[in-house]
Amino acid sequence: MPKFVTPMPLVIFRQLKSPGFYPLGGVQGLYLRIRGASESYILRYQDTFGKRRSMSLGLRRSMSLSEARTKATEIRARLSEGINPTPTRATRRKAKTQQSSSKTAPTSKTFAEVMDLWLKYRVENNYWVNDRKEPYATSNLLARHVLPRLGDIGINAITVEDIRDVLAPIWTTKTITAKKALRNIRAILNWARAMNYSSSAEDLCSLQGPLGVLMEGARKNAVRKENFAALPYDRIPSFIQALYHLEGTSRWMMMFAILTASRMKAVRLATWGEIDVEKRIWEIPPEHDKIKDPKRDRTIYLSQQAIEVLEKVRPNLPRADDLIFKADNGGSFSDAATTALIRRMHARQKALDGTGWIDPDKSKREGKICIVTAHGTARSGFRTWAKDDRLGNNRRYDQEAAELCLLHCKASDDYHGAYDRARLSTERQRLMNDWGKFCFSLVTDKC
Repeated sequence: MPKFVTPMPLVIFRQLKSPGFYPLGGVQGLYLRIRGASESYILRYQDTFGKRRSMSLGLRRSMSLSEARTKATEIRARLSEGINPTPTRATRRKAKTQQSSSKTAPTSKTFAEVMDLWLKYRVENNYWVNDRKEPYATSNLLARHVLPRLGDIGINAITVEDIRDVLAPIWTTKTITAKKALRNIRAILNWARAMNYSSSAEDLCSLQGPLGVLMEGARKNAVRKENFAALPYDRIPSFIQALYHLEGTSRWMMMFAILTASRMKAVRLATWGEIDVEKRIWEIPPEHDKIKDPKRDRTIYLSQQAIEVLEKVRPNLPRADDLIFKADNGGSFSDAATTALIRRMHARQKALDGTGWIDPDKSKREGKICIVTAHGTARSGFRTWAKDDRLGNNRRYDQEAAELCLLHCKASDDYHGAYDRARLSTERQRLMNDWGKFCFSLVTDKC
């Protein structure tokens, strides 16, 4: 039997004017809430799942006290029969789906159907013209992490909880992937509204809204992103020496990446037309760069050692579109080629010194052996060397020039982007020359 609460006399009820939460009695959990100009009847109850909930029954000015008690009594009766007074998530989704299906054909599409149209629209409008792999990467990410949960749901029936269910399982361990998934979901939903496939105006993907509340735990426990494993810069001359006496083209590619402190994608896809040997520069095209801004300076200054590496692989009369570093099949190397090369070198070095080519700091931090990577060694090695105070390089070289050697620029700074156009060409060339000499300091046999 529900607990009986003594009813509040009507004369006292009429005198309630101050802000507060007043028990009205007559029905268990019935209250009057006065908050500013708002006065409403509230019923507190425990649903059939055992969760405590509050439900607004109506405004005081449009409902009498007896009517509020009658309504509360009816809700209590349904609760005793195992019927929840508020719709569950499944019920809301079903109602929303039915509402969606009752409209015209364009609004009845599922998320998967809208996603396919969105991908096709972006391809047709050259959204990915500078990155041919991005459509496939985006499609694969959505197919793997998003479609299993959202694919069959109507575009108008998607809820914040649905998006949470996509992100929560991967946010803590694959944070970058989860953020990409969220970015793509938002883009698809926005496109659906623009194309009248969706009638919802709510931003379901905002982490400043309800989604952020549902994702609090996952966001707080996200695994901190680790940098690429890198060889300490003082071991790079020994690494270059070991590379120099190996066989195969991949060793020259790895060596060139270190000497230019460049990303492996740009090195793998580099062509002879990008190189000006006389000026000793390498102009990386936008499609091979991480950032596609057409105004970005992508000039890499080449040391004498980098030129020597190019001479090792230069054929007679190469065409401008010929790859500099060709695999055995005549195409470009994959990232796996450099990874395999480093692992072979590590195994050989470990047999000699018991350590191999590892990142000691990251290995200690993670409690496991972290073999160096091409990206970490080439870029982190150069940047640490250029700023190391033990060598005095922090005062010897302009640190902004060192950043420009890595193609790090202030493109996001409107003021610097508009006014600071200094390329620091001479200083960058000096930096790369000295870096090349340092890397080759142990190379004596160039036969």
